[in-house]
Amino acid sequence: MGGEGKRSCKSLSPAAGFDLDGSWLRDQGFHLLIKKMVELGIMPRIVLARAEEAYCKWKNREGLFAEFVDSQVRAYQDEGRMRGIRVFDVEFAAHEVVRECGKLVHVFTEALHLATKSVPRQCFIISGSPVELVREFAASKEVYLCLGTEHPREGGFYTGGKSHEWVSDKKAGVEYIVEKNDLNLGDMTYIGDSMGDVPVLRLVSHPICINPEHRLTVEAAKNGWPVIVEKKDMLHMYREWGDGRFEKLRLKDFLPQDLIEPMAQALSGFYPNADFPTS
Repeated sequence: MGGEGKRSCKSLSPAAGFDLDGSWLRDQGFHLLIKKMVELGIMPRIVLARAEEAYCKWKNREGLFAEFVDSQVRAYQDEGRMRGIRVFDVEFAAHEVVRECGKLVHVFTEALHLATKSVPRQCFIISGSPVELVREFAASKEVYLCLGTEHPREGGFYTGGKSHEWVSDKKAGVEYIVEKNDLNLGDMTYIGDSMGDVPVLRLVSHPICINPEHRLTVEAAKNGWPVIVEKKDMLHMYREWGDGRFEKLRLKDFLPQDLIEPMAQALSGFYPNADFPTS
């Protein structure tokens, strides 16, 4: 009780949370990192062969997204694959991925981040990608709170031991960030694209689903969550209800009040011929 009372006296900060792979980055960061590690000779080519097989199955709609993610993780983590690899080498590979692919982002998510800077709101990223890649991408966006998969290390090398995967319980990860940084869950946006984001989308006051996988689309309809779909130079914002009702959305229908105007301005920079009314 004493700790709760002490915490309640503090001023909690509004925040914005971001999933990374498929939500901010248009591609899957962990797959890009695997390719780069193989390219640099950090890992054997068999790892990429296994990863590419799973990637192609998912792209060809022959498997679920969750199966694809699991296959990717097993490709480079199983059999102690990380054992003996220098941490510096993986950090360099992550740097190269972000340098080459860090601008391949979803426009809506990028605009949301830009909008938070003018408010400002505290931003954080939580991802299943290795923390080395998450930190590199976050730093490129001047985001200083992030969580990713952590592989145990010792003396500058990975041990090959069991990883700590925040993505397996994103709700706990967000609650950890909230507690450590005095963030306000009652005034928080969070954007995600897969079922792994559902516990967080249920937790925050302003959930957003972007280019969601099918199962998340169904979940969004059950909960009335806003859905953002980007395709080529088109941006669709809508809410679908479980009873079949469909509602086209404006920014004011789902964003916190302080983000509406800066978000409209940020989006207009990407879509100069579109209209984003703020009232």
